[in-house]
Amino acid sequence: MPKNKVISTNTFNGHPVVSPQKYPGAYKYSNRHLQNNQDLLNSVIARHNKVLSFRMDLKFPADYSVPADNEIIKKAMSTYTKELSREGLDPQYAVKREQKTSEHQHYHVHMFVDGNKKVDCMDLIDMAVPHWSRALKVDDKTADDIINRCNKSNGKPQKNGIMIRRNSPEYKNQYDQTFRQMSYLAKKDDDDITPQGEKAVFYSQFRRGKSRSKK
Repeated sequence: MPKNKVISTNTFNGHPVVSPQKYPGAYKYSNRHLQNNQDLLNSVIARHNKVLSFRMDLKFPADYSVPADNEIIKKAMSTYTKELSREGLDPQYAVKREQKTSEHQHYHVHMFVDGNKKVDCMDLIDMAVPHWSRALKVDDKTADDIINRCNKSNGKPQKNGIMIRRNSPEYKNQYDQTFRQMSYLAKKDDDDITPQGEKAVFYSQFRRGKSRSKK
């Protein structure tokens, strides 16, 4: 595993990362998290010739007494992925904790499932609602309202979900689009609030040994 250096870059191992739109230059990234992102992506592609990649954001209710640690999100992800596993979807994930000026932290979740079993992610995000509600000990409607399905941008519809097809002529583009989306999880921000001892980014237990190089 590489040392956790902070780097400023527009690419990583030949693949694009999120770059500023308004100003020239590059964001700062954790090279360890960029590498972990790529290892996770390579691992799921090595196991499935089709992989569905999608995103969702999990938030807390405005008046919720939020603990500083990550135990609630870990509990929700554990029960959620167990349900997806029972469906034979082989779920994997990366999660970024983020908090700047808001009262509570929120979590950016990047999910992967077997694309031979699922081609659309919206019902999979719906399946996350009861797991988030139980972890928070709130009703499903409250949890549903605070899960961002990442299907709108500035109020306009946008697509959530990338199908990566290993044998497709569009494979490189699909891979790069996904890696670029994931790079946000590795972005470093000096204003971010993460308590000492808590991870800002964490991953499911994917099998690194089965990763395949995508250089």
